[in-house]
Amino acid sequence: HYFESKEAFGIVLIESYSNYFNKRLDTSFSKEDLTPIQQLQDFILIARANMKKYNFSRGCLVGNLGQEMAVLPNSFRKIIIDVFNQWQFKTASCLRRAQETGEIALVLDCDAFSSFLDWIGWEGAVLHTKLKRSADPIDLFLSHYFQSIGISEVNKIFK
Repeated sequence: HYFESKEAFGIVLIESYSNYFNKRLDTSFSKEDLTPIQQLQDFILIARANMKKYNFSRGCLVGNLGQEMAVLPNSFRKIIIDVFNQWQFKTASCLRRAQETGEIALVLDCDAFSSFLDWIGWEGAVLHTKLKRSADPIDLFLSHYFQSIGISEVNKIFK
């Protein structure tokens, strides 16, 4: 493939990773034999297993680029934000389905909890997991995240 510039290549790379990740989310979130919370946990367990498979040396391309935004082309900023927004929308939709089934409380702000999971907590946990080469940071974050939305049986899932 030929690209006009490194920036053009980077944009295609981000879009390609976003498509790949969206398919992974869609696969987990469409498993009809699982409840919405189990679908979310399924996705997370797969992501966690993939990190472990590569000795915790890999993370999220979009998260990595977001952390390096100061030295990247400014055009990446909107694309990265849009990618995170897509993921956040899918996660919030899953959480709303969990509200409809009674798995989580109706008073929870699904958009805020999705943002907390997708942007704030998960990316920080992934960074620490790569630094420590251990799933412990992810497990700690997820345990507290799920407890904060009213799911108490998390320790059995992520250990």
